[in-house]
Amino acid sequence: MRTPLTSRVPRRLAAALVAASVVVAPIIAAAPASAAIVPITAFTLPGDVLTFDENIVAYYNDDPTLTELETVDMCQAIYIDGRSAYEPNPVGKVGVVMDWYGLTFNYRAEVGNVVTVGYFARDNSKSEPCEVPPMADLTIKDSVVMGPAPVEGAEIAVDVAPLKLTRGVAVDMLLPFTTAAGFDWSDGGFIGAGSYLGGDESLGLIDPFEGLVFQPLHTEEPGVVPQLRITGTPKFSGSALGYYELSDGLNFGFGSFPVTIADSSGAATPIAIDVAVGQPVAGARVAIVAAGLQPGAAWSATVRSTPVIVGSGSVSADGTIASAVRIPAGLDAGIHSITVTSTRADGSAFAAVLYLRVSATGTLLALYNSNPELAATGASPAPAALLGGGLMLAGFAFAAVSAVRRRRV
Repeated sequence: MRTPLTSRVPRRLAAALVAASVVVAPIIAAAPASAAIVPITAFTLPGDVLTFDENIVAYYNDDPTLTELETVDMCQAIYIDGRSAYEPNPVGKVGVVMDWYGLTFNYRAEVGNVVTVGYFARDNSKSEPCEVPPMADLTIKDSVVMGPAPVEGAEIAVDVAPLKLTRGVAVDMLLPFTTAAGFDWSDGGFIGAGSYLGGDESLGLIDPFEGLVFQPLHTEEPGVVPQLRITGTPKFSGSALGYYELSDGLNFGFGSFPVTIADSSGAATPIAIDVAVGQPVAGARVAIVAAGLQPGAAWSATVRSTPVIVGSGSVSADGTIASAVRIPAGLDAGIHSITVTSTRADGSAFAAVLYLRVSATGTLLALYNSNPELAATGASPAPAALLGGGLMLAGFAFAAVSAVRRRRV
């Protein structure tokens, strides 16, 4: 059975955040001049077993009001069955946090493992004074045993209808889905949807759903099926894949659904430029959003008349492109084109073209989905949406909510 996204996405995201607080925290905070800085003398983890879906906190010196600690001479580390689980960090002012998911995902702890957190003196004679010592050299320590793993639920069919949106037109709707029998909403549940694609500007990636907000409703409400509200205004056109996850905390359903975002002409043009008429085109960001392509196939984006390749890469594993390129400087006055080529899933050639008219001063005069020079032969050029600014790069867009925190073991 495939690992549900309840483990792979929301809980792992939550775990990563909590685990970060284990690795980075306790955060060092500069003590006010009048604050008393005290050394760590003791701490005790509350309980002997850390069970599924649980996190625990132990306060330094067993004092939840403690605000400052000695940070010069002490380091912190976590060990699993006596082996170092991560490089230690200086201690700070927050209590020890231990999270079941953070330890299982980030540090590979398993049920039955003994997890120990402890402190030791820094060796200030070295450039890296927090090198991991043997666990026996810890100054003070406490341990818990990893408790039971989650009960595995059933994967239940969920059908999400295709979404058809229009670039620049605001939406306010619920994610249209139906489910097969088998979910138990008596204790509530959760839902998440969005895109798996990142928005790392250095890699040229964009979120294909930039401008939209995926807001979960009725999560963890006993007896109520959770819903997902989609609001906002799509920033560009094209075709993409959305991903969803639905769970009652034990059973789950997840998968993808097609999203088509049309431009003002009604076409799902996979190329969008982020400058408005009258603005300079040199350096303008161009979004490329397409689905239904052959995974791993090469793609490239070329600006003409004089061909200049402005971007290239490989189609993602789900058959999509969601990337950004930039228009080069020095375009002459007249008609130019941006062409994206790749391979469709069926092996046929894929090509998309956007035409732009540039003024003598290098500003955008108009955009077209077909060559406007054909107008001289009697054909009518199809004007593309005159795309305004605001095409932004995004970080991880998957709007999955935190997993339902309850035990079913």
